[in-house]
Amino acid sequence: MRLPAAFAALACLALPALGDVVHLRNGGSIEGQIVTMPTGVIVKLPSGDIAIPSDTIARIEKKDEKTVVIREIPYSTTTESLIASIEAAAQKGKVKVASIDDFTTDKVEIEIGLSRGCYADEVIPQLYVYTDCEVSISSNLVMIRDKRPVELPVTDTLKFLSSQLRDQIGAELEYELEQLKKRQFWLTLERIFIEKRIYKKIENATTPEQVKLNIYNGLKPFFELLEHHVDDDDIRKLLEIPIRRISQYDIEKNKREIEDTLIAISEVEAKLAKLTQTTIKYLKELIKKYRDLYPRRTEVVQFEAVDVRAVARQDLKVGYDPDTGFFGTEVKGTALQFTVSEYERFLVICKDGSFRIIGPETKTLIPDKVAYIDLFDQQEGKRFTVVYRDSNKISFAKKVHIKRFIRDREYELIKDKKGTIDYLLPGDSADSLQLEFVPAKRQRVKNALFGLGSLVEISASARGSRMAPKPVAKIKVLRGQAAEPVDSSAPAPEEPPEEETRGEKSAEEGKPKKGGSNGSGQISLF
Repeated sequence: MRLPAAFAALACLALPALGDVVHLRNGGSIEGQIVTMPTGVIVKLPSGDIAIPSDTIARIEKKDEKTVVIREIPYSTTTESLIASIEAAAQKGKVKVASIDDFTTDKVEIEIGLSRGCYADEVIPQLYVYTDCEVSISSNLVMIRDKRPVELPVTDTLKFLSSQLRDQIGAELEYELEQLKKRQFWLTLERIFIEKRIYKKIENATTPEQVKLNIYNGLKPFFELLEHHVDDDDIRKLLEIPIRRISQYDIEKNKREIEDTLIAISEVEAKLAKLTQTTIKYLKELIKKYRDLYPRRTEVVQFEAVDVRAVARQDLKVGYDPDTGFFGTEVKGTALQFTVSEYERFLVICKDGSFRIIGPETKTLIPDKVAYIDLFDQQEGKRFTVVYRDSNKISFAKKVHIKRFIRDREYELIKDKKGTIDYLLPGDSADSLQLEFVPAKRQRVKNALFGLGSLVEISASARGSRMAPKPVAKIKVLRGQAAEPVDSSAPAPEEPPEEETRGEKSAEEGKPKKGGSNGSGQISLF
């Protein structure tokens, strides 16, 4: 009855000396201590822990460039359900499949023919992502503990079963030790009774009570050789020894039996002293005995995670129309067009300082004039140097890193959107700005320089560094020039090299550049 519990405990690492080898699909292996979790296993190594998810996957083979064959299916699926999931993915356009043929007999064989323009190397990862070729499983084990049903993770269940198995082995060893000590006592008592001829003391006894008393008195000098005191049951057993056995008693054989019993007692006591190691040895013996009869039907392997964005088909055409302010797959604007997958995200920054991260929706209205729109890297984010003026024309500058976001939620680069972005410089800009102040009576200082290289990265919602104490009418970018104090009496250059001007509206301001300013497909007004 203990055998099932013992097998369940084979995977439990509550026993610290038990090590396991995890074989990897690439042919390597990892040796360490495995801890079973509901979502997989964790291999504990001296250098750290490695998590392996408990996914079951189909075994897919590449027959040729246009054909793949499924040889094994995941746990909890059937060939019918797997084929149904492939057909559903094909109908949604996730996987391009030309034909599905089921040749399954006693072995699984599902042959998938691929559509024109699709090849096996790109379709196999898509099958793992969009179909039941990969299924995540989790344990919901219910067991009785303390007379109540409880739901436990695999690790806790196996620890409980291993502890129970250890207690059972300990109880059996205690029982075996008790029986061995009883045997030692009886062999010693029998030898004294026959060797010292105590049985002759009953010849003159006339009553049963006198017989017992004579035997007891005859054994009394030898009590120190016995494990415990002699009782009535022991005397009764001595009286039941046949005369033939007494006459043919072999003392040497009795001594050998006592020696063997003492050796067995020492071995059992040693096992009890190291009960955990005894349990491990017992489990290993079970594995050795039953390994060939009950081979493992699953593999503990580590396979590469498939990035769903990497295998998604780039089949959505997204456009932006600056005249209407709409952005999406149904917009046929000429200012900007992208070909993306459904998992891509776009960063949209408006001129009033608001920004949001959006997906390739059907049609989305961007409420204000767009300053920047481009694909957004969700892992790396995007860095900008922002130059803006508030409603009082006070100028500010800051360096920000846009990374964390909630999709479709509006954020602000300018507080309460009371201002206008003058420049949105990608990356960590070190250019200088020439600030021309708003004309005023008795004004002696008409302009100033501000170096963007002195800025530090701050939160996107922070106000930033104030560049000048006075309202600014115009801002010019002096690319590659260091910021030095400007002589207020010296006239400003008419056309600084590689400069851009912001402040007063011009005929060209507000018109988006087709295709983006850097050839990458982004659009920016700056």
